[in-house]
Amino acid sequence: MTSVEYLKNNKQSLLNEWFEWIISVYPESSRKYFNDVSQQFTNPVGYSLFNNISLIFDCLVNQNFDSIGFRNALEEVLKIRLVQQPASLKEVNIFEFIWEKLVSNLQPNLDKKEISLTIELINSCNYILFEIYSDIHKRIIEIQRDEIKHRYGKIVERLNERYSKGNNYVNKTDT
Repeated sequence: MTSVEYLKNNKQSLLNEWFEWIISVYPESSRKYFNDVSQQFTNPVGYSLFNNISLIFDCLVNQNFDSIGFRNALEEVLKIRLVQQPASLKEVNIFEFIWEKLVSNLQPNLDKKEISLTIELINSCNYILFEIYSDIHKRIIEIQRDEIKHRYGKIVERLNERYSKGNNYVNKTDT
């Protein structure tokens, strides 16, 4: 059995386990609400996570990594994961679960070619994940920078006006 066949044959159980694995970073009190994935308005986090990982899973099985849908779904999942303020990219890597499942269930049955294809499959996903993570991280930094400028910009302007060379302000301690 190939990696893709394994994913196709076990889609629903893998999706359910993957979803549980993804929400395991949340406190227990939050996780119980996320499980009702059919309620878009009363459970937007759980609904969004489950539907986006379903789309990601389908693209993974079809090896359709260039689609806008794959990238958008991955970005939505990453945005939700980033709210938990992970300490490293490893904590954001949602494909770790799929990799672990493939290795633990198929390792003895895979030949060298299939192992290579499985690694290539996961690496393709990880490359795109890292690309999207980097873009999101850049946007967060830009937002923070703009907020700092907005918050402290007026103070800096006033200080510049007050202490600029053309200003006749004289500090009393200088005389």
